[in-house]
Amino acid sequence: MGWFQDVSPLGLAAWTRARHIVKMRLLLNKFMSFGAISVAQKLIALVLQIQIIAFAGETEFGAYIYLLNITNLVAMVVVFGFPQLLTREIAYYHASGQDHQLRGILRFSSAFVAVGTLIVAIVGALACWSYCSPVAEIYDYAAWIAILLFTTLTLTSLQQAILRGLQRVMVAAWPMMLLQPLTMLGLVVASKLLDWEGTALELLIYMVVGNLVASIFMAFFIRRALAVQGSQKKIVPSYSLSVWWRSLLPFFLLGGIALLMQRSDILILGIYYPPEDIGVYAVAAQLGFLAQMPIMIVNSTIEPQIAAAHARNEYGQMRKLYADLSVLTGVSVIAVCAGLWLAGPLLLTHLFGPTYINSYHPLLIIALGFAIGALIGPTGTFLSMVGKERMTLYAVGGAVVLNIALNFLLIPLAGLEGAAIATSVAMVLSKVIMAVMVWRELGIRPGPLGYFGLARANVAPQKSENVK
Repeated sequence: MGWFQDVSPLGLAAWTRARHIVKMRLLLNKFMSFGAISVAQKLIALVLQIQIIAFAGETEFGAYIYLLNITNLVAMVVVFGFPQLLTREIAYYHASGQDHQLRGILRFSSAFVAVGTLIVAIVGALACWSYCSPVAEIYDYAAWIAILLFTTLTLTSLQQAILRGLQRVMVAAWPMMLLQPLTMLGLVVASKLLDWEGTALELLIYMVVGNLVASIFMAFFIRRALAVQGSQKKIVPSYSLSVWWRSLLPFFLLGGIALLMQRSDILILGIYYPPEDIGVYAVAAQLGFLAQMPIMIVNSTIEPQIAAAHARNEYGQMRKLYADLSVLTGVSVIAVCAGLWLAGPLLLTHLFGPTYINSYHPLLIIALGFAIGALIGPTGTFLSMVGKERMTLYAVGGAVVLNIALNFLLIPLAGLEGAAIATSVAMVLSKVIMAVMVWRELGIRPGPLGYFGLARANVAPQKSENVK
C-alpha cells in the first residue's frame, strides 16, 4: 500500500478513490441488508394492521392507535434523550477504546431511565384510578395496559441505541422490526381463530408481549457484544456527567419535537373526530411511511459511522457519504411514491375495505412530503452526530410549532387532508432549514448538489463542546 502511494500524486488519488469505492460498496451492502429487514417489517406491519382491523373493527382499531400514540409520547419523556446520546457516545467510546466511559454511560442511563419509568408508572396508575372511567369507556382498562406498554418501550429504545452504538446495527433492528410484530401478528391471528372479541385492551397486551420478546433477544446480544471487549468486571466506570447533561436536554427536546412532528396530527385529530376516522388516517400514515423506509434505513445505518468518522477527523468521507446517501434515498423514496400513486386505491379497498378509500388523498400528501425531504438529504442525522444537535433542535422545534398550528387550523377546514398537509409542510420546512445549517457548518451541499463539487472539502467543521 505504501509503495503505491509513493509512485505519484496520480497513484495517491487512485488509491483514495479506490478506498472510497470499497467503503461505499460496504455501506451499500449494509444498506441493502438493512433494507431487506425494513421491507419485511413494513410488509409484516401492513399484514398486522389488516388483521387488526378485521379482528377488532374500525372503532377499537382507532382507539388502539390513539392510545398507542399517547404511550409513545410518554415513553419519549421518560427516556429523556438517552437513545440518541447512547448511540453517539458509545460509538465514540467504542472507536477510541474508552471502556471506562462506556461502562459509565451504560450505568448512568439505565439508572436514570429506571427511576423515571417508576415515577411515571405510579403517576399514571393514580391518574387512571381517578380519571379514566369518567373520560371515555373505550379507554378505561386499555389505559392501564398502556402504562405497562410504555415501560417496555423505554427499555427497548435504550437497548436498540446501545446496540447501534456498538456497531451492531442489524442486531439492533430485527428484534423490534421483525420479531415484535410477528409475535403480535401470531397472537392476533390466534385470537381470531378462537373467536375472541377484539378490543383495544387486547391489542395493547399483545404489543407488550411482543416488546418483551424482542427485549429478551436484545439483552442477550448486548451482553455478548460487551463481552467481546473483555472482562467488564475489571473496568471501573467513569462518568462525564457535565458533557452528557449538556447533550441530554437538546436530545430530549429534539426527540420530543420529532415525535410531535410524527404524532401531533393523530393527537389533534382525536380532538375533532371519533376513533373510526383516526383509524382511517392511521392507515394513510402507515402506507405513507413506506416512503420513509429508505430514510429510516439510512439514519439507523449511518449514525454510528458518522460519529466514528467525526472522532477520526474524516471530514471528507463524511461529505462524500452525505452526497451518495441523498441520491440513494431520494431515488428510492420517489420510486415508492410512484407505486403508492398508481396502486393506492387498489391497496386501500382490497386490503382494508371500502371505508378506507378515504385514506388515499392523505396518503399521497404524506408520501410527497417524504420524497422532497429525502432529496434534501439526512440533515438532522449529520448535525446530531457531530455535536450540532442544538441546531437541529431549533429547526425542528420551529417546524413542530408550525405543524401544531397548521393542524389546528386545517383539520377543522379540510379534515384528514388538512392533517396530512400540515404534517408534510412542516416536515419539508424543517429539512430546508437544516440543509442550510449543514451547508454552513459542515460545508456539505444539500442533496444531489454534492456531486457537482464538495464545498470547502478541506475545511473541518468546528468541534462541538459536546463531542470529545
